[in-house]
Amino acid sequence: MKKSNMLNRITVAIVLTAILLAGCTSNSDSGNTAKPTDTGNAKSDAKVVTVKYVVPGSDQPGMKAAIDAVNKKLLADGLSIQLDVQHIGWDAWNSKTNIMLSTGEEFDLMHVMENSSAPTGAYVARGAALPLDDLIMNNAPDLMNKFPQSVWDAAKVNGKIYTIPAMWRDSTQMGGEAGYITVRQDLLDKLNLPIPKTVDELINTGVEIKKLLGNDTFAWDHALDRTPVWLHRTYDTWPFYADFTTGIVYVDERGNVKSWIETPEFKQDSLVYRKLYQAGLIHPDVLSLPNDAKAKLVNQGKFVYGLGTIDLIAYPGIKKNVPDVNLSTFQLSPEKVNYTFMPLMNSNIIPSTSKHPEAAIKFLDWLYKDQANHDLFLYGIEGQDYNNLPNGRIDYPENSNSEGNYAFDFWQIGYYKWQKFQKDELDESVKRQTTTDPNAQNSIVAGFTFNPETVKTEYANVVAEMASIYPIKIGVVDFDKNYPTALKKLKDAGLDKVVAEYNKQFQEFLKNKKG
Repeated sequence: MKKSNMLNRITVAIVLTAILLAGCTSNSDSGNTAKPTDTGNAKSDAKVVTVKYVVPGSDQPGMKAAIDAVNKKLLADGLSIQLDVQHIGWDAWNSKTNIMLSTGEEFDLMHVMENSSAPTGAYVARGAALPLDDLIMNNAPDLMNKFPQSVWDAAKVNGKIYTIPAMWRDSTQMGGEAGYITVRQDLLDKLNLPIPKTVDELINTGVEIKKLLGNDTFAWDHALDRTPVWLHRTYDTWPFYADFTTGIVYVDERGNVKSWIETPEFKQDSLVYRKLYQAGLIHPDVLSLPNDAKAKLVNQGKFVYGLGTIDLIAYPGIKKNVPDVNLSTFQLSPEKVNYTFMPLMNSNIIPSTSKHPEAAIKFLDWLYKDQANHDLFLYGIEGQDYNNLPNGRIDYPENSNSEGNYAFDFWQIGYYKWQKFQKDELDESVKRQTTTDPNAQNSIVAGFTFNPETVKTEYANVVAEMASIYPIKIGVVDFDKNYPTALKKLKDAGLDKVVAEYNKQFQEFLKNKKG
């Protein structure tokens, strides 16, 4: 597999879990677009409209040819629609999309990462997302049968659907919310070390691996605004929900809501990460390190372990550079069950600035109606961008693109039942992405979506001010010396008011859930 495809897989494995830092701005907006093809061959007299789809990342090699093929098939299938994909660079994603929405720029679909500081509820609160119930029923009723009801419930805000799920994998045993730790098993074998069973053993193991691989080797965690489920599983108070989106609230399984950063568990997190940092296992520039720099090191096998990130799906890309690599995953406190906090991890909204919301829904209906449509957009042109192999595997042939083959980021819009896997993808990785853990349980928060409309000013201020807690959370600075000042900043920003509103809505959610 060529370079761009390896990075594409790493994007899924690490960059998804390491972007959208609060207040992040940059001039790195790629400005790239895949333009629609010539519409002169439309068979219908209906006016052909362009659906502009805005997504994070950058264009893939061969993208123009792939989107041209998509657009030709849309017309051939009788839809007067053309697709225009615009990528926005990761570091500019927050600032650029905020400007687009606030200035009324017209576009028709936008990707949303529900486990970020800007989930669907945040866009609803600012009036930036359209309600979709009527649009779906009038234009694409079959969409309702594509995803489980629990996923559709998670796509609702105040009882209305505001986003179309991107159910690209089963979430019961995959991803950071499941708390898996990925480690280089080949190095454990070389060092004759067992799988760690405690936090202290984990730290000691990391130090030994770092000695072997060099000083540019680190543990990689989620983005700074995520919470470490891998660690929470070891606490006596587990299970509980520490807001995986913003880090603002804590909810226990009895339904009690608190400010997360004021809990004993948050302090314990900070103390553990301080040990990791002082042991040299956290990158010294973790607060500002570009995500492509992280991805490059991971792709070279330069990591001691991934704490809830670097999923097994990174294996094919790493193996290209490190032929003898072998990955394995484990959980601390493995006897404890997996909890599903977020049935919906990724989705796509129709912005309120869209002039063609019906066309946007029809495009999604077309995408999920037929696997041939899905595969064309997600994987490109068969025989040119990929070759089908038995058992749902694919291979990437050599072609005229010197940098690699086209592949759209699957996690942004893919359908898990139609996902294709690289020929050398680990069987464990395939199984965990496509099957449900029969023992997994839904958390008490599963299906709840917070709507910050009534506290939108305070919510925005708190999200922005959460950056003051990151150095403490990730262990860069001492907890006792820095915590009081950071907490005061968050209190002044409106933390208590946001938590109170969250609690109010959550208690109403529980009341309605009980019937």
